[in-house]
Amino acid sequence: MISRNHIYLYLLAAVAPSSTLLSVEQIPSEQAKKITEAAPAKAQVVPQKPRRVLIWITPPHLMEKDPHKGYCIPYGTAAFETLGRKSGAFEPVVSDDLIVYLPENIRQYDAIVMNNSSGSWITPTDADMAKEAFNKYVADKAAAEQALRKSLLDYVANGGGVMAFHYAIGANQHWPEFQQLLGATFTGHPWNEEVGITVEEPEHPLVAAFGGKEFRLADEIFQYGDPYDRGKVRVLLSLDPERTNMGVKWINRDDNNFALAWVKSYGKGRIFYTSFGHRTELYWNPELLKFYLDAIQFVTGDLDAPTAPRSDHPIRRGPGPTPPKVRAAKIRAGDVPAPSEEATQRIQAATPLRIYIVTDLEGASGVYQFAQTREPNGLLGEKAKEYLMGDIAAVVRGLRAANVTEIVVLDGHGSQAFVPHLMEPGAKYITGKPRPGPLTCLDESFAGLIQLGAHSMMGTPDGLLAHTQSSKTENRYWYNGVESGELAQCAAIAGHYGVPTIMVTGDEATCREAAKFFGPNCVTVAVKRGITREAAMLYPFDETRQALYDGARRAVAVIPQCKPYKLSLPIQAKKEYLVFDSPSGPGRQISKEGTIEDVLKLLDF
Repeated sequence: MISRNHIYLYLLAAVAPSSTLLSVEQIPSEQAKKITEAAPAKAQVVPQKPRRVLIWITPPHLMEKDPHKGYCIPYGTAAFETLGRKSGAFEPVVSDDLIVYLPENIRQYDAIVMNNSSGSWITPTDADMAKEAFNKYVADKAAAEQALRKSLLDYVANGGGVMAFHYAIGANQHWPEFQQLLGATFTGHPWNEEVGITVEEPEHPLVAAFGGKEFRLADEIFQYGDPYDRGKVRVLLSLDPERTNMGVKWINRDDNNFALAWVKSYGKGRIFYTSFGHRTELYWNPELLKFYLDAIQFVTGDLDAPTAPRSDHPIRRGPGPTPPKVRAAKIRAGDVPAPSEEATQRIQAATPLRIYIVTDLEGASGVYQFAQTREPNGLLGEKAKEYLMGDIAAVVRGLRAANVTEIVVLDGHGSQAFVPHLMEPGAKYITGKPRPGPLTCLDESFAGLIQLGAHSMMGTPDGLLAHTQSSKTENRYWYNGVESGELAQCAAIAGHYGVPTIMVTGDEATCREAAKFFGPNCVTVAVKRGITREAAMLYPFDETRQALYDGARRAVAVIPQCKPYKLSLPIQAKKEYLVFDSPSGPGRQISKEGTIEDVLKLLDF
């Protein structure tokens, strides 16, 4: 019997021999078959010589937190391997080992395909530094990273090529030259739906797949910021505002300049980038696969195509996002009747809206002693978990009443606190350890983050059960000089994905801390008031649950006014904590300082 994974390998082997350096995550055989059937059998031009192309994916230490793990990365890998083998245009080599970017290795490749590779992957790890190839840097990570950066830039400047797609442009945010190399910075994805696409230069060789015609495509569509400039790149495809829903949230450009694919020169080298590559079904779309193959032939140097920026480009026909006051004035002037409540509800129901909830136990209604949170299987702990489930249920019901279409709830308490038979319907619940990433399954598609059952940071005088990460070692953290607790930590991780914190629940001190960090638009619900660290004024459950329900509904309404909480990179971090030399002895305070390059590693410090 052939397994699903073996079927996929068989399909590829039927096309050409394998050149994969690692065992990548496989995809279902029926999807692999679709990719093989849709891939073009012939390239646009005959290669000038045998070509070797590196298919670069997120390294293992970052893959666990990669939002595209198990999704578009394995599908993209399968697609690009199939394109090379079936067309014969290039030999694909898949790797997640940073060693390939060393000068003596990178020159083996005619081009690099950055397959949704994200995170600060140019920074070597301890495991990388332990490899013999890195010995010349004498365990100096900074020197090694500088060498890797120079190696990649020199490779392209001397004639190499890079094809990057989708979230590959969001990688290495601490390295400005990387964004300059690709031509832009990722600033969000307002659309995850079908949009209109303008083919700006129908005769350009790299858009031949579309036959010179405008088209529609459903995908997660990005927008870009500096250093993006039409005077520095040659735009091939762009979003057509006239045939696209311009009423979505988080559009941050007012010039309707939404490029979706471009090329540019870098020294003697060639750069191609496109936004397309999130949805898995794109990888068996014949036109997209031909588009990708043409791009690879361009970056290898086989397909000649102009890269000089054009002075002319299509005039944007749509007006772009209209300010609310202007829109209201036009409606009044045109005597347009306001939509009925029924029509408004119908429109809202058709708009996907995802909310992510991270929970903790200390801030739940009725919880006021560490005995309730540190002993989850004891009588006090079991009751505390039930209290938390009641709070969660109230918030889930409120979100559903506000027409939220998908709710994901993460068990954020260290010893895990969910009670499965008390899970409120209408949400999905994540619990158990180990699991990937600090906020598992959170990505850019969520509209807001709710921190439920939260507590204030260590050292808060009236903070009930106040602590940061550990109540026993009394950890305290400073980021860029600002003391921060778990509220700021979770919000900063969400901010990495452009997700704002829209609601916080806990005691009054926690709500005060939330207002300080996230501003007045973030909804706060106090379910109790701390007197000392383990003494509280508790509020009746009927009252807190109603307040939580009402707060959740308000939180959905304020999403447009809430901004993601972000920390400037690199983060200058400081941590103070206690070390105990014996179980009964007093603790010694230890302090350490350092730099954090990646927000997703905030909790590793």
